[in-house]
Amino acid sequence: MNETSIRYLMSISEKHCAQGTLPPPGTPDNDLYLSILKDWDARKSAQILETNEAHPLLRVRAFLAAGRFQDANSVLRDLLTKTQADHELAEVYLEGARLAALEGQWRSALDLAHHALGLGPNSLSTLTLRNVCAIANFELGQLSRALEDLEKADALCKLFPYSTSRTYSDLLRIRILARDSGTRSARLRLDQQWSQLTESGRMTRDTLLSLIRTEIDLARIGQKEHSTWAAAAYILADAMGDELYAALGLFDLLHALPHGSAPWLEPLVAHAQRFNRVRLLNREVSVESPAGTSTGLPLSQTAVAMKLFAERAAPAATPAFTSLPRAKLLVIPQHRLALKVEPFTSKFLRNHKQLFDITKLLSEGPLPKNEFFTRIWEAAEYQAPVHDILIRRALYRLRRDMGADITSERQLIRLHDTLVLQPV
Repeated sequence: MNETSIRYLMSISEKHCAQGTLPPPGTPDNDLYLSILKDWDARKSAQILETNEAHPLLRVRAFLAAGRFQDANSVLRDLLTKTQADHELAEVYLEGARLAALEGQWRSALDLAHHALGLGPNSLSTLTLRNVCAIANFELGQLSRALEDLEKADALCKLFPYSTSRTYSDLLRIRILARDSGTRSARLRLDQQWSQLTESGRMTRDTLLSLIRTEIDLARIGQKEHSTWAAAAYILADAMGDELYAALGLFDLLHALPHGSAPWLEPLVAHAQRFNRVRLLNREVSVESPAGTSTGLPLSQTAVAMKLFAERAAPAATPAFTSLPRAKLLVIPQHRLALKVEPFTSKFLRNHKQLFDITKLLSEGPLPKNEFFTRIWEAAEYQAPVHDILIRRALYRLRRDMGADITSERQLIRLHDTLVLQPV
């Protein structure tokens, strides 16, 4: 690797994570960096790579974000043969550790991360490596070691408050808390995270996906219905061009729905097993032994939570997903959020309870105008000349403030392309 280019890449990363300052667009490296860590758009990254040469480490990150793991591995192998300086090798091993984690190879991820730490990486890379160690130890059931890794990352999180590693650390702590102290304490902490990230303006597609996946984990442990959250995880990851997490979203959705209720989903999940992580997870949830797999490895914490939900969750009415879920708008009433999927926007609507009541009601299906009015305004009788004005105003506010696609035709009110995430 060119010494100047690696130093430049480290400098823009550190400035971004420490100050929140992004590099200006206009060069292949800067444009690729922005597509990966500002837009969270793997398809845009792929378009940049088609016509431009970029720093090999940025190419690896773009491939990882898209789920193109063979391409990432090929670049890393080439870098290992050409890189000599320890601080550069540390970056190569860091990306190798991330690749191993994304493939569900938790012990390999730990080994590679520890090797990278021994090469004296810079502070920002050390923070990332501590997070890799923490998630790997967590999945291996070594919760105390995971907490030790997170404690070592704490001081660095303060140096880099705009780093995604800070959010990842906070959310992993919540998942550990749910296992150590129960979901009630974890629920309070997770709600605080939603509030902090929303009110600080730091909600990105990646942050949202991380929050949603943490909600799914807590729901499994608490044996709560969570199919709308699994569907949202798929929709969001698909919009980001992240094929691995889209595949995991489909796998999550299949296992959130009652067994045998979604035969249309099974071939899609079978295709999702082209990813090693999904394939390993499927093997884990399929084994009968609670201790681990035939290889002698313990079940990952994700698999443990999935099996707990499958074995203990009470039958519940679930949304009727009869085909691949699609939505342009995600609505989270309990957090007063309306999130446009693409291009991504996040609207925090603190004092708009009625709008969220309407989306929750119409998420059950279209309603005749008279029933819509009596249920929203809790009135005894619908009178068209008078009450139509109220209805028109409410629908206008939904379109203006929330960005909802809502129609009123032939006395029937219908909400389109919107997924309302149910509380868990």
